[in-house]
Amino acid sequence: MIFEKINTVYTSEELLDKAFRRSKRAFIGKKKNDLKSKVQSYKSMILTASNIISDNLLNIVKMFPNFNNISLFYKEITDLLIDLNKLKQSLSNINWSSKKVHDLAREYISRLESSNQPDLIQKQVFGRISSIVYSINNDLLYLNDSRNKLRTLPDIRQDLFTIIVSGYPNVGKSSLISLITNANIKIASYPFTTTNIAIGHFKINNITYQIIDTPGLLDRPMNKRNNIELQSIIALRYLKGIILYILDPSEECGYSINNQINLLNDIKKYFNSSKILVISNKYDKTTNNNYSFNVNVDCFISSLTGYGIDNLYRKINDIYNE
Repeated sequence: MIFEKINTVYTSEELLDKAFRRSKRAFIGKKKNDLKSKVQSYKSMILTASNIISDNLLNIVKMFPNFNNISLFYKEITDLLIDLNKLKQSLSNINWSSKKVHDLAREYISRLESSNQPDLIQKQVFGRISSIVYSINNDLLYLNDSRNKLRTLPDIRQDLFTIIVSGYPNVGKSSLISLITNANIKIASYPFTTTNIAIGHFKINNITYQIIDTPGLLDRPMNKRNNIELQSIIALRYLKGIILYILDPSEECGYSINNQINLLNDIKKYFNSSKILVISNKYDKTTNNNYSFNVNVDCFISSLTGYGIDNLYRKINDIYNE
């Protein structure tokens, strides 16, 4: 997942402590009162400290992805979790500081060559480096907080054809996913849902499909959503695939068939450009499956017995090949 490689971001204090402790080891002067020896030792100290700081800051910038190039799905979700403009500005500040520390160290190393007060030069440059690093502490804190939030996002593969399962609670979504993925399901957190999402994979004719259930998002009317939930639902439109809407004609789920159809129509408004497969589940629990749904049902299945699953596979495969 694109955010997994982002490591913990040091605070200014931690970064300076690391750099200055390492720089002390670089003090190579044996004759402490010898000017030439001091100059060489301070050069080594300044280079060591500045390189550690400059490299660490640059690595922070490189750890974060280029948000102009990530998928629209993750870009949309990222902008919900954090202030993307603020994050970009913080990364820009870190990048500038990395270059500034590098240039500052080279400037003061040149001064050492002609100075008869190397102790003063060393103190001055360490003081200026410290000021630069402390000035970006808020940026470092914000980046680490953003990192912690971004790493909570689930690993949804963008390269796979995705089936997003929807419908009211208890219509059989989880049992269907368990059935077709042979229970090989990954549970992941999703910041905008009330529960964890389930992500599974299965193959049809050697094509790998990704199937996900997003409880808390596509399982109740849209007018009961807050703005963040609505935006996260809209972000799902950027995933390449279909919506699989599950009906429970037995109404054991606790919702009438009319309410279930109303939710389906609600979802269609938000996914008007997406293909939606309407599935009637729990075939094994209904004695009469010739219901008048007032909606076209693409497939009748039973996630308990496996009835109709082959037909469902064919429907999915046909859409993939369109």
